Amino acid sequence: MIGRTRRVAIASLFGVMIFSVRGFIPAPSADFLIGFESFLLALTVIIVGRFGATYVEFVNGLILTPVKLSFAPFSLLLALLFGIQVDLLSMLLRPKVGAEVRTGRIVAIMTISTATTGLISYYTTVILTSLLPYNPVLDITILVYGVVNGALGGYLAVKVWKRNLRARFQSQS
Repeated sequence: MIGRTRRVAIASLFGVMIFSVRGFIPAPSADFLIGFESFLLALTVIIVGRFGATYVEFVNGLILTPVKLSFAPFSLLLALLFGIQVDLLSMLLRPKVGAEVRTGRIVAIMTISTATTGLISYYTTVILTSLLPYNPVLDITILVYGVVNGALGGYLAVKVWKRNLRARFQSQS
């Protein structure tokens, strides 16, 4: 297990990375980059562990809120929702045992989290703020895109862990 300071540093770095990729792109276009975010959150589950995804999304949401003032309360809340969902599903499904990571479980965690967060985000934007018009085609697109990108992000995170990161982080235990 890596030290507490290193866990906070990694989670903070991932939160800033997510913001730097998605932060300045207007909604809903930024939502099409959810694959990058799901990849980093899946890596957070593997490397940082418990409550890491929530911390990553807290950092992301804090930085994002002043940049997207029109979505001010929603940016932080939806980011936290995503992180909390990932962490809760990780606690339920236990995708990592020691250094071994179960690919199917990480993929399931990220798939469920991206799909539900995407739909909640879309409906919040449409119903509560009226910033976007209701569009059933966009509903289906967001759901399919969220599922595919969540699965892909989770799968790639496990591959990167197994090929590149496992040995590095095991040696620091």
